[in-house]
Amino acid sequence: TASRLLKHKRHLDSLCKVVDPTVHHTLEFAHANTGYTNMRTHKIIVDGTLLERNDDKLDVLSGLAIHEKLHVIHSMPLMKWQNEKKYELAKTYGQRELLHSIANIVEDEYIERQLSKTCAGYVHYIEACKEHYFAKQEEVMNSKDLSDFSDLINTFLMLVRYPSKISMERRKRHAPHIRVMMTAIRNGIDSREATYTCIET
Repeated sequence: TASRLLKHKRHLDSLCKVVDPTVHHTLEFAHANTGYTNMRTHKIIVDGTLLERNDDKLDVLSGLAIHEKLHVIHSMPLMKWQNEKKYELAKTYGQRELLHSIANIVEDEYIERQLSKTCAGYVHYIEACKEHYFAKQEEVMNSKDLSDFSDLINTFLMLVRYPSKISMERRKRHAPHIRVMMTAIRNGIDSREATYTCIET
């Protein structure tokens, strides 16, 4: 198992290097359901447990690793913008957390769209990853126990990240909100400047 995981770790590291060989990164496996990047050190952490028993989720983990490398490549300007704007746009801790959540949702879609311009052959890894994680969260996102606010945030998440998964019931429930959100995100992923306008709106 250790030998197999090491082989896959090298494979994932190579994929990330191909995405942009000019941007340094390191990659490690975690022993938990997680994926994140230390933007200061460019250390990418991905969920090695997906491959512990078999290789069925190799495409999923490849998509996760590539997604995190895309953050390393593209997300520093957004982090700088957020630090400059957060106290102007958000007066309370809760509002700053909301700003962070909205920014993350928009940014995830923005960076993944950049992959199609540079490494279009890798997009299927991203799609496998999105499908895997959405399937795990779908029941929670559609739970009747969520507050109206959480349900609305989930609608925004689905509108940006998984529009094909929005049910007719959800469309009817949040129709006025969806119209407002669509105005903000219609061109909100087209460029880096457009993401700032979208998030702020």
